[in-house]
Amino acid sequence: MTKAIFSPFFNELLNITNEGAIMQTNNCKYEEKDKNYIIEMDIPGVKKEDLQINIKENILSIIGLRKKEKTIVDEEKGETKEEVVVSKYEERFNIKNEKIDIDNIKANLENGVLYIELPKKENVIYERKIEIA
Repeated sequence: MTKAIFSPFFNELLNITNEGAIMQTNNCKYEEKDKNYIIEMDIPGVKKEDLQINIKENILSIIGLRKKEKTIVDEEKGETKEEVVVSKYEERFNIKNEKIDIDNIKANLENGVLYIELPKKENVIYERKIEIA
């Protein structure tokens, strides 16, 4: 499922009416600041090397794998089994790249929390006098 964020529709849908508002859903917190947007996500047990963050065609994708290894001992049979349980975590966000400086997006994973900073593009106002020939 793709979530639309950083757009008037998102703001209306989540009742965000002013810059700097914070919205929190199940495992994500979204915040708009003056110069950037922040996504904060709880992804406990996911290691940096098992995490991928990509942007393709205005879709920010976050994919993580959590691997748990278990040893099961069956004393009656005298057997020991090793099990690996893999859980996949995936989120997608629809971003408008004309408002996001995609070349300067930063991500950091700390204690099971992923922080993604999406800097806003500077609005450049072009002003020029056009000479008439």
